[in-house]
Amino acid sequence: MKPEMKYVLMAAAVLAILGLILVFVPGDQTNTEHALNKLKIATGFTVLALIFLFGFAVLVEIANGNIDLSGLLSETGVRTALRVRACHASSY
Repeated sequence: MKPEMKYVLMAAAVLAILGLILVFVPGDQTNTEHALNKLKIATGFTVLALIFLFGFAVLVEIANGNIDLSGLLSETGVRTALRVRACHASSY
């Protein structure tokens, strides 16, 4: 199984769990406002879970060594100096 497929399956499992929570949370079926509130909560948790899974996937890839961060802090040269100077000038 490809590593990407594991993340897709995890996301599908989270969405299925959130769907079950939405179905089984007690509430009046005829009350539209209550149903919309449940939908907002389920949507928020779904987005939160997907963002968490994407972040977790990046952390796993960093831990496995597939994403190299060595160049992130070791930038040298004129572009870095200009970028720092531009950031410093924009703060005023």
